[in-house]
Amino acid sequence: MTKFGVDAFNFSYVRLVQIELYLYKKNMKYIKIIGLVVFLFIAQLSFGQIKNKKIDTFEVSGNCGMCKKNIETAVFQRNVSIGTWSASKQKVTITYDSLQTNPEKLLQKIADAGYDNEKFTADDQVYDKLHGCCHYERRKK
Repeated sequence: MTKFGVDAFNFSYVRLVQIELYLYKKNMKYIKIIGLVVFLFIAQLSFGQIKNKKIDTFEVSGNCGMCKKNIETAVFQRNVSIGTWSASKQKVTITYDSLQTNPEKLLQKIADAGYDNEKFTADDQVYDKLHGCCHYERRKK
């Protein structure tokens, strides 16, 4: 024992454990980063794989962020179709697999969700059920 009540062996052992914990935490940081990169790479491979891809743009009426979510949800089918709606342009850009679906089916789904588009008009009852902020100015039939 030293005059301070701690022998050299215990002090060095505690310090060694502290160093090991420091290195473990530092390495875990890198392991987590590598794991995240691998996860994102695998996710990228599993999403966005639309074969026989065609891209078309159509007019779709709407107002807000909730409209955007509803329109894009109506179009989305994993590995078949995806859409992006622009409120400022009042247009949806649809990317789809031309062997599995067609624009008419997708536009009908948008109309079934309550949004008028250049080929189909939404049913009045469905339109009335939309949230108040989603009630856009409808064209005369």
